Amino acid sequence: MPDHTADLGLLLAAEALFPPGGIGVWLMLPLVGFAAGALGGALGIGGGLIIIPVLLLTQPDLFGVGSLHVYKLAALITTVVVSVPAAIRHRRARVLTPALLRKAVPAAFVCAIAGVLLGGLFGGPQTRHLQRIFGVFILLVVASNVLLGRLTVPNTARQHVPESGSRPARWWHGVLVGGPAGIIGGLLGVGGGVWAVPLQYLGLRMPLRTAIANSAMLIVFVGLASVPAQAWTVWRMPELSAAAGVGLAVWIAPGAVLGGWIGAALTHRLPLEWLRAGFHVLLAASGLRLLIG
Repeated sequence: MPDHTADLGLLLAAEALFPPGGIGVWLMLPLVGFAAGALGGALGIGGGLIIIPVLLLTQPDLFGVGSLHVYKLAALITTVVVSVPAAIRHRRARVLTPALLRKAVPAAFVCAIAGVLLGGLFGGPQTRHLQRIFGVFILLVVASNVLLGRLTVPNTARQHVPESGSRPARWWHGVLVGGPAGIIGGLLGVGGGVWAVPLQYLGLRMPLRTAIANSAMLIVFVGLASVPAQAWTVWRMPELSAAAGVGLAVWIAPGAVLGGWIGAALTHRLPLEWLRAGFHVLLAASGLRLLIG
């Protein structure tokens, strides 16, 4: 019998390098990546909160009815790539809280895998329900940020939290920050920063830039846990291909790296109030569209 292994390899490579949709999609993906990287780096959120809604709204069925799962994989891969340079810049700025991260990272890692497995239950036509959950989640993000101070209350009086011997270093604080962030990141592919930043800022009374920096570091580990689990989940769905998610990430990630590096630098140089307000308006519109779509 002829060996078709080489042909299969070429097919997967072509699928990774040239996703369907033609030149319009190929040109759009790097721009989506740059926007996701810049906003993610500046606001401490995973790029998935931008990448996935944009792809769902512009290319709802690029890979069929389960396209959301492929978009999740691409977003999670990009999240890791974006968060690494952002985390490096935050570490150089010395605003991280290692004592909290040592407790939050294990919880986030385990819960991220659980979130991916939970999302895998929404396969085929059921993916539409996961899309609506995503829309509801976006609206909750916007509403919580508005009702809980919109994360724009001046916090110049807050001091950087010590690395040890402080309340935020307690183990259950790490679980509260990391556990839900991991579940959210794995289930929806958004990194988990939308939970970690508000909780640290409003609940643990950390400076906003410290909360953003800790979140960026946490998202790295959420992504590292989620990517293999999500690739396995997509691989198990007969109508989808994990190579397609890798292919999207190949096109999205370069712009996201550049945007993430710039966005993390802007966190320490520019006021974030107007950027955050405009971002929430766009999020609300996207969430409504996904919910009713």
